[in-house]
Amino acid sequence: MSRFPNANDGQQFFRNELRKFNEHHKSKIEQIRRKYSDNPLNQTPPELDDLLEAHVRRYLIDRLLISLNWNILAEDNFEVTNLVPEAPIVSATHRTTRYLDYLGMDRETGGALLIVESKRLGSPLPALKKRLTTGAGKSPELDVAHAILAGLIGDELLNNWGEWLATLRDYFLTVEQRGDSTPRRVVITDGNWCIVFREPKTTLLFPDRSTHDHISIYLPTESEDIGAAFEANFIRIFESLEYGCVLGQIRALTLSDLTFQVPPGKQTTMIRGLHLKYFEVEELYQTTPRIQISPLLFIRVEGGEWIRLEAREPEDVPTDEDQLVEHINTVQAKAEEFADAVTHALQAKPIWLSIEDHYLDPASFDQLKGVTETRQNEFILLTGTDSHFLRRTPTVIGCPFHDWYKIGNKNQRHPALAPLSIPSTEQRAFFIAPGSHHCAHHQVHAAKSSQITEANRPRCGSRSGANHTAFCEIWPFERHLCCRTCIFEDVCTKTSVFNLPCGS
Repeated sequence: MSRFPNANDGQQFFRNELRKFNEHHKSKIEQIRRKYSDNPLNQTPPELDDLLEAHVRRYLIDRLLISLNWNILAEDNFEVTNLVPEAPIVSATHRTTRYLDYLGMDRETGGALLIVESKRLGSPLPALKKRLTTGAGKSPELDVAHAILAGLIGDELLNNWGEWLATLRDYFLTVEQRGDSTPRRVVITDGNWCIVFREPKTTLLFPDRSTHDHISIYLPTESEDIGAAFEANFIRIFESLEYGCVLGQIRALTLSDLTFQVPPGKQTTMIRGLHLKYFEVEELYQTTPRIQISPLLFIRVEGGEWIRLEAREPEDVPTDEDQLVEHINTVQAKAEEFADAVTHALQAKPIWLSIEDHYLDPASFDQLKGVTETRQNEFILLTGTDSHFLRRTPTVIGCPFHDWYKIGNKNQRHPALAPLSIPSTEQRAFFIAPGSHHCAHHQVHAAKSSQITEANRPRCGSRSGANHTAFCEIWPFERHLCCRTCIFEDVCTKTSVFNLPCGS
């Protein structure tokens, strides 16, 4: 869950932190300023520049980003970290290592979303050496925006702004090229003023195509308090920089949130899913796997984005196959009860989407992958019209490859030396041999572990994994599951690269 579900909560947190800063920390910074300003040239020495920037970041920028649901540290009950301070990059322009003050990322894909550059307190705003002729005097914000655009095109700016804009351009270009993702926002601030590039690719790389509307300028107010510009404009800043807003997707919702996002009576498409957590449980003489799941629903209004609803009804998956049918029935009952409650709230019957149809729809699949690792050993799975990623029984009956000993050719056994007689975290085998949900065939294991590459991806069909990851959709948490008992069977076997030895 996000720390702050709305701008009001984020604003209150930031106000409290800002008050602490201005009442306690600001006076100490000013003491340091006075101490070091006693010099013949009345210049702030470099070491004080660094100190002032560090204070702004520690006491102000960090708190602002937290209030916008960017988390530097993962904390209990809140989402995993999505912000890295001092992120090292090898400059695309200079080929040297540089450090981004902050790099914000998509929690699920790791793609870059946000670049934040902080400057020391009191840094000047951008201004042209020559007088502005267009838009001058209309507003301070417009003057700043025009100066930035002119500077990016090549006009000379006062102070260090020519260098700062070149650095922002280099940061953006480097992250885009080396990270295979395009940051959606770039920010530069000194704690008093804040400049947000809302269309950074256009503004920084193609400034002649950009306009002042692509840049949001937040300037100091009459208040002498540091950070007053953030507080006064917090709602606008939240809308522009909050993690979910930048990501462009609605956060995970509960049933009580649903009607605020989807009008009742609206026709929707739904697909079932699971929130899955894989545990490695350390016991006295061994480490054993544990899997916990909870039903999810994904909802989309025609032409809109997928919304994720969480039932928050966790169930442990049993390793004992004798208990599996009862478990799947229990999960199905919870999933159906959840779906009924959602349908009742929306006052309209949904169109249910199968897992096969979802994988065949590139536009739908690009928005919502079949399996996504949201943090280490935690996953979001789609299950289509089914409620579980496991089937009760295999779709092919009597297959001999569930039993390691019954595989006649010893070279076709996996593992080669001995059967898996206990669930394994090292092998990522939840079900053991012999068992209807366990596959001990070497060729199947080899095919599932084969890499997806740029060359073979068209033949692999839609896959959740990036290039060089395993073909099997659930490989990160289960590597020995019989494909005939997996909900992704039909998706995988429809591809030209994957064939099973047990026939149909």
